Amino acid sequence: METCMNRLFTSPITIHQIQLLFWSLIGIFDYAIWINSTHGPTVLQLCVKYGLGFVLSYVQHAIYTKFLTQLVATQITITVTTALPLAILWQVTVNFINITLLNTSNETLTLSSLIHNSASSYLVLLSWSVGYWLINYYQQFVTQQNQLHQVELEANQAQLKMLRFQLNPHFLFNVLSTIDTMIMRKDLEASRRVLERISDYLRETLLGSECEFQNLDDEINLLSLYIAIEQERFGERLLFTPTITTDISTVIVPRHVLQPLAENAIKHGITKLPSGGEITLDVSKEDQFLVIKLTNPMLMSEHSDKGFNLGIQNVQQRLNTFFNQQINFEIDKTDSQFCITLYLPLKSKE
Repeated sequence: METCMNRLFTSPITIHQIQLLFWSLIGIFDYAIWINSTHGPTVLQLCVKYGLGFVLSYVQHAIYTKFLTQLVATQITITVTTALPLAILWQVTVNFINITLLNTSNETLTLSSLIHNSASSYLVLLSWSVGYWLINYYQQFVTQQNQLHQVELEANQAQLKMLRFQLNPHFLFNVLSTIDTMIMRKDLEASRRVLERISDYLRETLLGSECEFQNLDDEINLLSLYIAIEQERFGERLLFTPTITTDISTVIVPRHVLQPLAENAIKHGITKLPSGGEITLDVSKEDQFLVIKLTNPMLMSEHSDKGFNLGIQNVQQRLNTFFNQQINFEIDKTDSQFCITLYLPLKSKE
């Protein structure tokens, strides 16, 4: 039942549906009034009358369509001036047919007999016009609601995409695979430890996800959680050494800005080396800039990987947007080392 009602109030109504509904109802109403009268119109007369009205209302529709975006005052003026000549034409035609062809009246063909009942025909066409405009306004309302719904849907999809990019699917799949392997080995203590860490990581990731920035110390804590989870996969092949020589408790940065750099370091560096390696993070202060340096071992062949460069470009773009293009982004690479240094203006939470 609810689904049917939703369709009724969200589906567009066609002009043909309006026509059939209006002229059927008014014809039935007129017939019901005269059904017990010997002087009333016959069924044939009613069919002729409202059949012609049905046709003429399409003329009204064609005219009104040209004024759908005009002011209400303009639409009222067009309605009043259009309905009058059409009503006279309608009634003259009906009376002419009744007098000359159907022989349903003893009246002679005069101007008075031809325009007889034109006023009532005018009211009928005005009523049709009022219904037409009301339904048009309803259609506009439905369209606006659908557009609003579409905007809300796109906003929700954008938010979901943001969360999906924040939580690398490959990372989550790898974690689940690691837990599965640990359970298969019956290493319950290790699997419990990974579950606790991924739980902490997800909690910190989703907590306050509507905010575009966070304290740098929270960002580094989140990065440490991420690397701790990866260390469960790589064991002694992955080492992480953070060194912080300045106060960062009030410094703010975009959320999840360091993790893509660490992901690159692991995916294109640690994973490719049989003996793994160490990721170092150094945070210091230099003049009015905060200096963040991330270093990791990496083969030269990995530097040109498209996915590797894309991750770095995304981080650079986010930082430029957040700090109004006031950052420095340096990359140093050798045959075995890769280093990214970020020079960020000191920006504190207001």
